[in-house]
Amino acid sequence: MTRRRAIRGSSLPLVPTSLRRLLAVVVLSLPGSARGASYYFSQAGSDTLGNGTLANPWKSIAKFNQLQLRPGDHAYFRAGDQFAGRLHLDANDGGLNAQGQLVSPVKISSYGATGATTRARILAPFNSEGLLAFDTGGIELSHLDFVSSGFTGGTNDASRKNGIDFLNDQTKTSGRAHLNHIRVHNVSAHGFGLNGVRVWSHNTLGYNDVHIADSEFSGNGYAGVYVGSTRWHHQQHANVTVDRVVSHNNPGFQSASMPYTGHGIIIAETNGGFIQNSVAYDNGTQHGNANVAMWTYQSNAITIQGNLAFGNRSVGPYDGGGFDIDGGTTNSIIQYNRSYDNDGAGLLLAQFEGAMPMANNVFRYNLSVNDGKGLFGGISVSGARAGNVAKDAVFHNNTIVVDKSAAPHAKGAVWFVNAHHDDIAFLNNAFIALDGATLIAGDTSASRSTFAGNAYWTAGGKIILEDQTYNSVLSWANASGQEKVGGQFVAVTSDPKFSDMETLQLRSTSPLLNAALLPGSNPWPSWLNSLGTRDLGGVALNQAGRPGIGAREFLFADLDGNGRIDGGDLAVWRSAYGATGAAAYRADLDGNGQVDGSDYLAWQRLAFAFAHAPAAATAVPEPSRLAITAPALLLAVRRRR
Repeated sequence: MTRRRAIRGSSLPLVPTSLRRLLAVVVLSLPGSARGASYYFSQAGSDTLGNGTLANPWKSIAKFNQLQLRPGDHAYFRAGDQFAGRLHLDANDGGLNAQGQLVSPVKISSYGATGATTRARILAPFNSEGLLAFDTGGIELSHLDFVSSGFTGGTNDASRKNGIDFLNDQTKTSGRAHLNHIRVHNVSAHGFGLNGVRVWSHNTLGYNDVHIADSEFSGNGYAGVYVGSTRWHHQQHANVTVDRVVSHNNPGFQSASMPYTGHGIIIAETNGGFIQNSVAYDNGTQHGNANVAMWTYQSNAITIQGNLAFGNRSVGPYDGGGFDIDGGTTNSIIQYNRSYDNDGAGLLLAQFEGAMPMANNVFRYNLSVNDGKGLFGGISVSGARAGNVAKDAVFHNNTIVVDKSAAPHAKGAVWFVNAHHDDIAFLNNAFIALDGATLIAGDTSASRSTFAGNAYWTAGGKIILEDQTYNSVLSWANASGQEKVGGQFVAVTSDPKFSDMETLQLRSTSPLLNAALLPGSNPWPSWLNSLGTRDLGGVALNQAGRPGIGAREFLFADLDGNGRIDGGDLAVWRSAYGATGAAAYRADLDGNGQVDGSDYLAWQRLAFAFAHAPAAATAVPEPSRLAITAPALLLAVRRRR
């Protein structure tokens, strides 16, 4: 199809041509400075009688595809209208210069929002994308719904397309390291054969500065979001953020060429990125296999934080889990996440055949409840083979709960899938195995993994460690050499005294308080020197002494136990004023055995410290949508008194 630029009349001052050209070069060299044209589309418009203005819009995607969109141009589709066709951009479109740097973004959005109707609907043709942006960048999408008209499916993998596809087939050069600036905000993509949105390098040139946020992806065959490349081992992409995204009911499909389907959100082949404040649920329910709610592979410096994953399934036989650092990933972290009722592991570390070596990865302050329902552990560790192992990782301050009555097929709180792992440390975790569930399962040894400073609790049930039943955790420690530092037994084996079995926050009398082993010496690896600044719920560490064991700290200033610091705490202090002994335990913050004025001053200090604690490693606030976590966990864990 012949593509042309729509030309609008304009009135230019009488400026010498040479000066106008110079000014144009200067303006176009400034990011975001180009002021382009705006084009409008409406089902009430006309491709023949309209001129693309707000007053006289065009009508069709076919007309849109005739435009050449230059830096600063905008295209708007009327909210509430449906437009049939595939939006197509190529190397002649976009907001970049020849070096792949942003000049000014091309924006594609909606207009004319009324009430709850804020998006235009793009109905993709049968066996087609909703939008294909090929070999271009500097694109911003917002306020659009992309819906598939269907695809052939079955064994015809070529019929499967992506809802929104940023595809690059160019070669990286010394003068052009990436195509920059992709924004996908407040959109949805539903019912496509592959991914809701894909950002993909088919050659050696990748994308940089990619943000996908405030969006929903559902009913897609492969995944909700997939950032990756055909040529792996190169980390073509950089600085990718997926934030406040919901990815759900992406069912998976059977395919000989693509056997691993049914994922939530994937960032791969990327140097620097985040998956945060997002939710992934009920993925993989039809043909999920080796699928995970949120994960990364062949990447460096990826942070997965503040997310929720539940109800993800694998027909199989692999995974269907919550959060995963997978093959070839380095210097990455999974923190402050909640996972429950998944077929696969809540937290997975896995190395696959052909991947680059793994190194320096951390899982911390996560909560997993009744994960591993499809024959996995709450935490699972798997290597490819001898010589290509999962290695150099630390799991610290996580709380893992497995109740055999709710997850009868779970392997245990921790499961070593095979012996192909090395230098894996488990420190300051709380492992809870109820109704005969296993604490540690699988093939490991003190030469390949280290357990130290963890809490173990079975509520009087069997103590199963490394697939053997012991009379006590101490007996296992003496036999295995685990949970010993300097010859001393360092595990906690008494009742952890959680405030409840929904939040799993600690009481003020919990033996897990102030019990954490601190980095800086054995058994911590030299490359990890910090626990972070906060726990799963945002409570500051080191409130009164050292941090505790598990994912949740005791919030010392929360005197009424409602999970907040507010006026109710002062009411507790006033009512307990003058109390001594056992009656003073909740409000006696300075530990002198009496509730008095010094406890009020201690409360003020703790409240101030909590209010000014960093929310996360990147100062990203806890998402409000995770308020659903407490009632969700109520269903996942049987209440115990």
